[in-house]
Amino acid sequence: MGLIDGTARKEMFGKEIWGQWERVNAIVLSWLMNSVSKSLLSGIAFASTAFDVWTDLKERFDRVDGSRTCSLHKDITSLQQGIVSVSVYYTKLKSLWDEFEAFVAHMNRQKLYQFLMGLNDSYHQARSQILMMDPLPSINYAYAMIVGDESQKAVVSGVNSISAALESVALYSKASSSSNGHNKEFCYKIVGYPPDFKSKRKVQGTSPTYGNTGSPKYMYL
Repeated sequence: MGLIDGTARKEMFGKEIWGQWERVNAIVLSWLMNSVSKSLLSGIAFASTAFDVWTDLKERFDRVDGSRTCSLHKDITSLQQGIVSVSVYYTKLKSLWDEFEAFVAHMNRQKLYQFLMGLNDSYHQARSQILMMDPLPSINYAYAMIVGDESQKAVVSGVNSISAALESVALYSKASSSSNGHNKEFCYKIVGYPPDFKSKRKVQGTSPTYGNTGSPKYMYL
């Protein structure tokens, strides 16, 4: 860390250990080179210390705002070859292009994260699927995926609503049929006759009476 943040610079040590410092610096410098995007290597390829690389990257990416975008755009449009060679001119221009592209990619990722994190929890599965994609999709592609998931949810919800309505109608029809039919609780042959069933039956029926002729006559009660 001292080689990166400048607290362990070469001139701070005696010359007898400069060789050791150079070896350690080469190792840390290789770590940094292997950690950045390949598109940014051209801007730091000629750096001699890890501190120089870290300072350059910090200045370029520590603050990503509109003023830096404007400054990059101005530098790109105003850069001229001048007295330097074509190779140096092109390297400088490409470095500015790479930084601008990295800035745009960073802003696009921020937009994607903001869009996904603001979605309702019902889109958790789709959101996880998008974040696991490598490389991350554009914001337009992610939007299309979420809209497709939303449409699918609407179709499933509609089918479930229709099924629930049909089930309610079926249950209502069954209940109506049962109330108009011969229910088990009113069937005396199954549940048994009440104690006064026979006496009521006699009263509600007809009883014969006999006249002087001995012929039976019926009196309706």
